[in-house]
Amino acid sequence: MRVLSAGVALCALLGAAVAAAATDAVPRRNGEIVFSAVLRKNGDFNLYVIRPDGTKLRRITRARGFERYPSWSPDGKWLSYISNRTNPRSERAYEIYVMRPNGSGWRRVTRDRWIDDQLAWASDSRRFVFASSRLSGHFGIWVMGSDGRVAARLTRDGAQPAWAPDGTTIAFTRALKGYDEIWLMEADGSKQRQLTTPPSSNEEHAVDSMPDWSPASEKLLFTRRYRGRTDVYAIDADGTGIRRITTQAGEHTWPRWSPDGKRIVFVRRIRRTVGIYVMDADGSHQRRVTGGGIDYAYPDWQPVR
Repeated sequence: MRVLSAGVALCALLGAAVAAAATDAVPRRNGEIVFSAVLRKNGDFNLYVIRPDGTKLRRITRARGFERYPSWSPDGKWLSYISNRTNPRSERAYEIYVMRPNGSGWRRVTRDRWIDDQLAWASDSRRFVFASSRLSGHFGIWVMGSDGRVAARLTRDGAQPAWAPDGTTIAFTRALKGYDEIWLMEADGSKQRQLTTPPSSNEEHAVDSMPDWSPASEKLLFTRRYRGRTDVYAIDADGTGIRRITTQAGEHTWPRWSPDGKRIVFVRRIRRTVGIYVMDADGSHQRRVTGGGIDYAYPDWQPVR
């Protein structure tokens, strides 16, 4: 892995990516859903793929440790993810990996002593945005070529980055006041601005996290934890039109848009029961996709062109 100065690295990484994303107007269809799960007691978090109707479940990684944050490339042909498979007992062993959904083409992208985590593809399929402790030991937002050879820091703090499909904007979480809010910045790290303002009462603050862009880059999903509830919300990219999507019992987390923008996949926990669910974009017609298992997290929906 090679780290360059911010200006040089960003010029090398950004190139004509925004223009490429803007001209990529091919309609997307909904493919399969990838997620991380523990399906048996004392098992490990591995990656699984399933059809949106709950059929054809298959396990695609088999490793000790924690395989997490799977992310489909925008062309739907590759999966990136985070794993500490080289040293499952170490919190410092998390690195970036890439493979095809059938397990072929597997490769390790990063090899360093820093923690790389919370990974997402850029809209051009040539870069990743991710959280990392590299250089300073403190987590910030970084961008890197998908070959792992060049990396540049965008922020000195923040987590859970998500790159807008139009290539221009990155959403992320930031806790300047001690609780998470959703922030936005341009793809080069400039124009950082707060998007959500979590409500508060009696010194209890809501926590906003897990942002995800709609396919047209005009709105975002996020999770808000407040007053004993955890629900999925949507907000327009200009900060207006905030609305609560889930109202049912349980905890609703890790929302992700379907590629056509008509549905949402998420994790729902009701007492000790947890699973992957799908619902319409307005929160209606919730349906459980997975059955059984111990824990589920990080779903992502495959785009098919």
